Amino acid sequence: MFNKETIKKIIRSNFYSEIIGIKLYNKINKLNLKITPDDKKFLKKQYKKKTGKELDLDNPKLFNEKIQWLKLNYRPEFLHQLADKCQVRNYIERQVGKKYLIPSYGCFKTYEEIPFASLPNKFIIKLANGSGQNKIIWDKNKINHKKLKKRIKTWQEIDHYAIGREWAYKHASNALIIEDLLHDSKGNVPKDYKVMCFNGEPRYIAVYAERDKELKRVIFNLSWEPLYITSEYQKNPDKFMKPKNLDEMLWLAKKLSQGLPFVRIDLYEHNDKIYFGEFTFYPKGGYMEFEDEEINQLLGNRLIIYQDHIE
Repeated sequence: MFNKETIKKIIRSNFYSEIIGIKLYNKINKLNLKITPDDKKFLKKQYKKKTGKELDLDNPKLFNEKIQWLKLNYRPEFLHQLADKCQVRNYIERQVGKKYLIPSYGCFKTYEEIPFASLPNKFIIKLANGSGQNKIIWDKNKINHKKLKKRIKTWQEIDHYAIGREWAYKHASNALIIEDLLHDSKGNVPKDYKVMCFNGEPRYIAVYAERDKELKRVIFNLSWEPLYITSEYQKNPDKFMKPKNLDEMLWLAKKLSQGLPFVRIDLYEHNDKIYFGEFTFYPKGGYMEFEDEEINQLLGNRLIIYQDHIE
C-alpha cells in the first residue's frame, strides 16, 4: 500500500501521474470510509498514526485535539454553505457586501457547461469544495481541453470528507466556479492573508506569497510581529510588509467569524482592495506540526469549546 508521502510525490511528478495519484488517494480514502464508517473511531486511529499520541476527546486541550473534537461535535447545517465557494457568495454579500467578492463568471456542475467562448482571456477555475484544486488560465486559447477536462473530472471525484472526516465537506457540492484572475502588471498573483479567529476574535495572520512560484509563508500576531509557530513558516519576515488595510481585514475577519468556535478567514489584497477567499474550519485537517508543543497548547487555550457547540 502506498503511503501519503509516496502519493504526494506521484501527484507532483507530472500530469498523468497526478491523475493516477489523485485516483489512488481517493480510492484509499473511500476504502477507509467503508472499513471504518464510525467517525470517532476513524479519527482516533488517524490521530494516533499522524501524531503518535492518543486523541483525548473527553477533555481536549491541544489545538489539534480540539479541531478533531469540532469535526465530531460541531455540525450545524450552515457549515456546508460556508465551506462551498459557490454557495458562500450569497452569505458574504449579505454579511459584509458584494465589494468583497472576487468577480465571478458563474458556477457549473460539469466541465462541459463552462462557456469558454464568453470568458475573458485570463481567469481561474476553482473546485467549489476543493483545497488547492485550482487552475489558473493565463491564455484560454492555449488550453488543452482534453487534459484540463480529465484533471478537473478527477478533482470532482475527490471525497474531501472521507480524507479526514471534515464534516463541513460531507455531501459537499463538487461544482466549478470561474473567477477573475487577480494579478499585477508583472503577472504576480496577490498574497493570501489567512486570519485565524478563535471564538469570533482574530488572533493571528498567516501570509502566503508567491503561491504560483515557490511558496513563502510567515505568520504574525495582530501587532505584525512575526511568530514561529510551525516549521512551514519561514523565519524571514522582512519581505512581508504590513498591509495598508490591515484594520479593515481584521474587521472583516471578526465580522465573518462571529458565532464560530474556530475559523480561518482567507483573504486577498489586490490594488488596495480586500477580497474574500474562503472559510477554513480545519487547517491541515487538525494535524498542524508545531515547533513546540507549548504552542499547540497555547492555541488550544485560545479555542474555547462549549456544550452548546454540540449538535
